[in-house]
This record gives sequence, structure tokens and C-alpha cells, in this order.
Amino acid sequence: MFQKLILFCIVILLASCKPNIDIEKTNSTSQVESFIQQDAEWTNAFLRDENVFGVDGIFSIPLNGKEFSKPSAKDSILFVFSDSLIKLKGKIKDNKLGNDEYKMIHNSLGIATGEDLINSLKFDYKSENGMPKTVFEPNDENKEHYYWLGDGFVNTAGDSALYIFAYKIIDVETEGFFSFEQLSVDILKIDKHERYPFSNYEIIKTDLMFPVAGYMGQATFGNAILVNTNEAGAPHPDGYIYIYGTIGFEKDLFAARVLPNDFDKMSAWKYWDGKSWVSEKENVKKLVSNTSNEMSVSPLQNGQFVLVYQHAGMEPSVVMQLSKSPVGPFYPPKTIYHCPEVLEDKDFFAYNAKGHPSISSPDSLLISYNVNSFDFFVDVLTKPNLYRPRFIKISLD
Repeated sequence: MFQKLILFCIVILLASCKPNIDIEKTNSTSQVESFIQQDAEWTNAFLRDENVFGVDGIFSIPLNGKEFSKPSAKDSILFVFSDSLIKLKGKIKDNKLGNDEYKMIHNSLGIATGEDLINSLKFDYKSENGMPKTVFEPNDENKEHYYWLGDGFVNTAGDSALYIFAYKIIDVETEGFFSFEQLSVDILKIDKHERYPFSNYEIIKTDLMFPVAGYMGQATFGNAILVNTNEAGAPHPDGYIYIYGTIGFEKDLFAARVLPNDFDKMSAWKYWDGKSWVSEKENVKKLVSNTSNEMSVSPLQNGQFVLVYQHAGMEPSVVMQLSKSPVGPFYPPKTIYHCPEVLEDKDFFAYNAKGHPSISSPDSLLISYNVNSFDFFVDVLTKPNLYRPRFIKISLD
């Protein structure tokens, strides 16, 4: 069995790493973790005491469609967030927050432009009667439905539209922490001429939530997108867009793919059945297990691919796996970081780690993970800055 240390060094380079580096065997997690460090600049960019002060989700989407290189002075990175906390008036003082001093909306946006992304980062949402309002909403009659957002990309090899996965959710009565139910998977299509913050968008209904034999629950897609095209700057493009999904408590990972010109045609999608790409989505076979609802798959200069996720969805371990293709087989998982926030309180948990190649430096991979509390509505009043992304990076320096 191959456990490969140097591969994790290669991971961080994404589109700028050296090909054909020798590979050595190792079983030492501590050796791998020695390449990890916290990224204080990006973490502090989300440490805010006014306006938007808490978010989860966080997918980064280069609006020029170049997925694997940093933006130039005129380029922008779009950030999409799910549940977001808005301070209604003034600033948070002394880490205290009243129940009537904030509002949660179900998704919001951020944008950063130029070479100094952190200092240009700003947040946006809609407003109604002077109150914050969710950006993207379902177009059905039930006003209790709302969207959480998945991954997205600009389809530069196709119609140049911006596509964002949107999970339709409804709150339900339950004694547990997760008092919601997912109803469907939609795709938001935003025309190439539409400008941020995207007041106009098309909602594409999909069949990307479906049962799979042997599992409880249903598979859902949009957890991660790999745009493996020349136009996106992929180092070894095969011309396909890969879309990943998971199912159930097992968080088994599945894959689909489609050509850019057919992305919004569900009948053109193919699904990996363990041996080949087939039209019958119910025949999907898992790539790996114990992944998370949000993750990333990125290509490396040497022809390999790196999968980043939170182990089992909500465990404190950030994990990487490597493969020679977008669908594996993947080398065994390697824990690269333990999220320290979970040690601060028994109710705190970390979730949904993923890589962000488009905002990484040439010699590093930036990785985010989110932090939350099982006692959220109590803890937010005295720890209002808990609920936000943290960032780590792997570097060769």
C-alpha cells in the first residue's frame, strides 16, 4: 500500500508544481502536518464586527473562468456563502450580541478584485423594508423554501454563463440539531452579461437528487466541481466538467461529468459506475467514503488530482487523497490538520474543508474549513465570531 509524503508537497503547487518529482513512502501523519500552517490573513478577513459577521459554506469562483491561477489586477473572485449573520446596527461590542441585534439570511455573496484580494473583499445581500434578505431564492409558491449554495464555475469553454448549485431546503420539526430537510438540487444560471451581485438568474430544475441501491437517503450533487478544460487553465485538460456528490451518513463520494456545451442538459450527463461513464445515474459507484458535504477536487501539474475534505463531514480532521484521474483510484486518506477550535468547547465542531486553488499563491494550496456550535443560538450571543471560515495552507517554503 502506497502512503506518499512527497505527493502532499506536490499538492500545494496545483498549477505551478514541478512534474515528475520522486515519490517516497511514509506512514507518518506528523511528517505531513509539518507542511501545514494556519493562514492568519485569510482567517482574519472573516473576523468582522459589523455588517456580515458570520458565514458558512464558502466556495470561491473566479469570474474570469480561470480556476487554477491567481487573478490579475482587473479580475474578480466571487465567494458564495450559505447561512449568513448580519449585524443590524452598529458594531459588536465586548463579544456580546442581543437576539434582536442580528438577522440570519440563507445565502449571501462576497467579491474580491485584483491582486490584493483580502483588502478588497466585500460582502453583499439583498434588503427588503430595511432588513437583510437572502440573495438567491426558489421560485416556487412555498415561501418557507430556501437555498443553501453549492459549488459553482464560469463555463468559459461553453456559454460563459456562471453556474451555481443550489440546494432547496425546508425547516422541519425535530429534537436534533439538524432541523432541516433537503428537497431538491437546482442549478442557478447567470448570463455572462449579468453583473454582480446578480439580480437576475435562471433556475434550472435537475434530477440530481436520487436514491442509490444499498443506501439510505438520496445522493445529491454539487459538492465540488472540477473544470478540467483548457479554458479554465487545467494543466492536463480532457475537456470535461466533473461534478461530485455524496449520499447518506456514509458520505460516499460519486462523480458525474459532462462536456461544457451540454452542462445545462441533464440528459447529456454521464455517471461513473466504477468502470465506465454511463447514462443511468442510479448505477453510480463510490470513489471514496467518509467525505463531506462540501469539498474540492483539483488537478496538479504532474497529472494527478487532489481531493480535500472534512473527514466524515464533521470530524475535526482535514483530509487529502490523491489520484491519477478525477475518479480514482485514490491513494489512502491522509490527515493533514486537526481543527483546534473543537477543543475550546464540547459543542463546537468543524466541517466542510475544501481547497481554493484560484486564491492560492503559486507555491501553496489554501484550504478553508467552517466552525459552528451545536448550541448555536446560545453561543452566538457570547461568541459572535465563532461562526466563520478558518484557513490553513500547505507550503514548500
